Amino acid sequence: MGVFVIEPFRNFKKAKGSDGFFKMHETKLYHQESTIAASDFLRNYHDTEKRIDHKLQTVEKMQYDNNIKILKTITEAIILAGKQCLPLRGKRDDNIDFSQSPDHNEGNFIALLRFIASKDDNLKEHLLTTGRNQMYTSKTIQNDIILCIKEVMMKQLLRQFAKDLNTPNVADKSANSEVLTVCIRFVDEISEAPCIREAFLDFVHLERITGEQIAGKIFESISAAGLNLSCIRGQSYDGASSMSANKA
Repeated sequence: MGVFVIEPFRNFKKAKGSDGFFKMHETKLYHQESTIAASDFLRNYHDTEKRIDHKLQTVEKMQYDNNIKILKTITEAIILAGKQCLPLRGKRDDNIDFSQSPDHNEGNFIALLRFIASKDDNLKEHLLTTGRNQMYTSKTIQNDIILCIKEVMMKQLLRQFAKDLNTPNVADKSANSEVLTVCIRFVDEISEAPCIREAFLDFVHLERITGEQIAGKIFESISAAGLNLSCIRGQSYDGASSMSANKA
């Protein structure tokens, strides 16, 4: 390796001809290999299907689409349990080994996934081969999915009574803990047959159960939902005697 590679070429009088430097350089093995490599590079660059970056993007896209299908199936299992008023979790629902039959109550959510996987090869492969930190079945993921479902339901609910500005408020306190259930009663004008509907809005944890505290939490919940407080036309409370105070 010399002229054209390591050393600059300056003797242009001897560049051409049968014994010129150009001709001699063409016969060198490293020049021929470099020419082949350059041709392969250009061919692969223009043929996108053979490019490594394209193949990587294709694999990533396939993995993305598969993850979406898996997450959709898992979300549908959570929605089904919610519609049937079934608790998701059992005695232990972490570190589940889907390759083994359960020896304890793993909960309705895991039981649903096992049943669906018996009919769905895609979900079955996911549960059997995916690492535990990528399975989308942990209680943390369950809670995240439930919060996402809540946001979607809230948007749908707000659209339903967006035209009804005169919305009453309904509140009820849980018997076993200081949790306030906030509901909204409104006229559903989107349905084919308009009717009065009552819908759950939020669970609110109460630090105190004074009328002032409850009223403040109700206002926060309604405002967070994007509703106009001035449009409330009525209030009702079930067992919340504190709301009869003057400060409420």
